[in-house]
This record gives sequence, structure tokens and C-alpha cells, in this order.
Amino acid sequence: MLRIFKSKDSSDDVKGYAAYYLGILYTPEAVFTSEVVDTLASQMTLNLPRGGHLSIDESQWRMWPVVGALVNIGTPSIPAMIRNVSTSDDAEVVKLSLQVLCRIDGDKDIVRLRLQKALEKEPDKTKQPRLQTALTALETVKF
Repeated sequence: MLRIFKSKDSSDDVKGYAAYYLGILYTPEAVFTSEVVDTLASQMTLNLPRGGHLSIDESQWRMWPVVGALVNIGTPSIPAMIRNVSTSDDAEVVKLSLQVLCRIDGDKDIVRLRLQKALEKEPDKTKQPRLQTALTALETVKF
């Protein structure tokens, strides 16, 4: 599935299904988790239109399949989401990464603590303002 997701020859629909199945097939024993999470996190904004042939096509995961996969993977996704908010200037990537964090933790207060801790530990002066912006954006995140 990961090879399919990474392939330049795969259409967005195929990548969406691959992301979905990567999230579904995840197990805590998976040795490839960090590679899967990092690869998925790099394509947060993969967005698929409604429609298709399988019954899962109309599911919520279809709009943002990578988000659904990362939420299914759970806790191993957290470092990549914090990395996304500290390195990306793309507002959509930040919003989606915050949604993943909120859905994994189920509580904005926990996400706020994670971001504050990341901000306190971050020595890179270019990442600090992004983390601060993410803390502010957290207030408007719906999950």
C-alpha cells in the first residue's frame, strides 16, 4: 500500500484508497509505522471528490483520506503532526494536522499542552512562531 501511495503513477483516487487501507491495516507491532506516518503526513491535503464504486466512497474519510488514516494509526502520528505545524506555512496543512491531533487525543487541552511543550523545547526561531500560530488556531479547530 505504501508503494502505491508513494507512486507518481497513482491517481489521487488510488492514493486515497491506499491511505485508507494503510490506516485500517495499521497494527501497533508494525515496524514500518514511522515511514507510513511520515509519508502520509507529507501529503495531508490529498482531497478526493465524492463518488466512486465502493461503499466506502461516501464515507467521511473520502474528503481527507490521509487525515482518517493518521487518526486510525493514532499516537504514532502525533510527532509528525507536531512537525507539520512547526514547519508548514500552509494553513490547510496546519488545520488538518491540528484536527488529527484533536481527534487522537479527544481533547483540545491535551493538544494545547503538547503544542506548548513543543514550543518550549523548540530552539529553531523559524519554528517557534508557527507553533505559536498553531496554538492560536487550535481555538477554532473543529473535530
